[in-house]
Amino acid sequence: MVKRPSYQDQERVAIFIDGSNFYHGLKATTGRTDVDFWAFTQKLCGERKLIRTYYYNVAVDPTREPERSRDQLKFFERLHATPYFTMKLGRMVYRDNVGMEKGVDVKLTIDMLRLAWQDTYDTAILVTGDGDFMDVVEAVKDLGKHVEGVYFHQGLSLDLAHACDKMEYLDKVALQDCWMEKREGPGRRRTGRRPGGAGLEPQPQAQPQAQAQPQEQPPEQAPEQPRGPSRRRRGRGRRKTVAPTVEAQPQAQAQAQAPPQPPSPQPSPEQRPPPTESGGQPPPLTRAGGLDEALRDLEAAAARLEDMTT
Repeated sequence: MVKRPSYQDQERVAIFIDGSNFYHGLKATTGRTDVDFWAFTQKLCGERKLIRTYYYNVAVDPTREPERSRDQLKFFERLHATPYFTMKLGRMVYRDNVGMEKGVDVKLTIDMLRLAWQDTYDTAILVTGDGDFMDVVEAVKDLGKHVEGVYFHQGLSLDLAHACDKMEYLDKVALQDCWMEKREGPGRRRTGRRPGGAGLEPQPQAQPQAQAQPQEQPPEQAPEQPRGPSRRRRGRGRRKTVAPTVEAQPQAQAQAQAPPQPPSPQPSPEQRPPPTESGGQPPPLTRAGGLDEALRDLEAAAARLEDMTT
């Protein structure tokens, strides 16, 4: 009998997403960007233990780009609601009214190295096509960790793909279960299920039966049409007493036939790792020393270099 590995024996995974790079790849390949990041990270992790997802981006200047800033804030609010998800923002520097990202690559690089040195994860999943991360991939592998790359064929650096231990390619088929909302073609009913809600199934209509009710009147009442006012009064009275009965039957049938709405999908215990004493956060620093100080110095030096080049 094969013994199933315990939760503690599972491979630990940390996911690092280059937000801006991933956004442009999504838009160029699929034409849409409404990714459900919880579904996406669960698809990448599979049956392995997800430690945390780290997402890196920059916030635009609301005084220069107010509309884009409002849309971005709504997007950031949705990211904050994603389980085991940490967002880190760099700086947006404008030159000739053109925005340039600063500090994103440095933050991602520092976190990959620091968490590998602290033995927080066994495998790092890097979602980007930027070849500038080739060196950090090699450094993480030298620390005894595995690195898997995830990106689209279009815009992927071959140097980065060769540096990763394993490469997974994204396309419309791979992402079909990772969207916030199902989209249908023109003129087609939407029957898919939104995250956290029931499927939008068509319900029985009671209107056709209500319209057919006048046909059930006895034939002998037809000659009484000249008595317009009195007949209209009786018609209105009959409609008041009969219409509720006609409408109540299809409503009761619809309620009896409608499938019970499932509760909002919640991550199963197998999918979501149990919270630790720190509330699901990565373990605190336990190996303070030369590498931690060197990483902090490297981050500060990179920030100074960026300020000098702007």
